[in-house]
Amino acid sequence: MEFTYHAPAVPLRGLVGSYYILRSDIPVLHDRLRAEMANVRFILKGHGRVNRPGRYTRTYPEAALVGSGSVPCDVEVHGPAILLGASVTATGWKRLFGVDADELTDIVVDLAALVGDGIRAHVERMREALSDAARIDAADGLFLDLLARSRWQSPQLIESVDDWLLCAKSRTLDSLAQENAMSWRQLSRIVRAHYGMSPKRLQRKYRALHAALDMSRGICGVQNGFYDRPHMIREFHAFIGCTPREYAGGRSKLISVSVAKRLSIPGIPPLTLLS
Repeated sequence: MEFTYHAPAVPLRGLVGSYYILRSDIPVLHDRLRAEMANVRFILKGHGRVNRPGRYTRTYPEAALVGSGSVPCDVEVHGPAILLGASVTATGWKRLFGVDADELTDIVVDLAALVGDGIRAHVERMREALSDAARIDAADGLFLDLLARSRWQSPQLIESVDDWLLCAKSRTLDSLAQENAMSWRQLSRIVRAHYGMSPKRLQRKYRALHAALDMSRGICGVQNGFYDRPHMIREFHAFIGCTPREYAGGRSKLISVSVAKRLSIPGIPPLTLLS
């Protein structure tokens, strides 16, 4: 299994966090993914399936739009396989897809069905490309086309929410609303539309993601705003999909490899690094 990470074209930065290319020769790779940020997965070779326990199991379409995750999910990749993934920021979600994020929380849909079959030529370019650079160029072309069609502008609040999520353990939700001169209802509506969940659940999710990133860096995560270690373990399991002990022991191959790769790349957007 091999991961490589790549930066998007300059006009897409802030909308697309980063690209990754996954190659796997494992006949069937089973893994558990944490509650991720929204992303797009292009299945260029092989096939994959996502399972949200107790809710649904679905085979990924060739261009899969994956809504923001509020809970972990199980995935399997049937190799030999090549996947190209793109993380999508809260700003990018509305600009590129034009739908409220909470309509697709924890849901996988066919991107072509949502935005039109015109993207299939870009996907075919990715599939036929002879190098990773050519694959990334084709992915850039697809997202630049979506951006050119867009009439959406994200509110300035999103930048403030991103900053808040980076230090959510030391700032309250009330302070976020006050700093932006908003009522709680206004704040909740905008956050749900861009991040796919309520501000309170979003805060819990990123607190757990902060703890996981700290553990990847060899730092104890109890100080990340948790009441005590049992509280941390419950929240960690709810959003990461395993206990801190299992995570430290390499419970998730995909998470372990992807975090290590992203930590080595300078300039990656901080929230993309977390998720």
